[in-house]
Amino acid sequence: MDIRGLGYIGLDVADGDAWRVYAGALGAMVVDAAGDESFGMKIDDRPYRVLVQPTDGEEGLAFAGWELPDET
Repeated sequence: MDIRGLGYIGLDVADGDAWRVYAGALGAMVVDAAGDESFGMKIDDRPYRVLVQPTDGEEGLAFAGWELPDET
């Protein structure tokens, strides 16, 4: 498999508001992502690179997407 790079990640977090502040401190644009309390952190031409999802459960990495050379 020819992985080119990390495309995006999703994070489950307890305090979404704190992550909104953190996104601003990083210089990322906060964008609505899923129509709920989730939001994306936009840093380039992609819709977002980090999806932040509030959770009442365990915090951490929810998913990751990899950049590959083609669909196959």
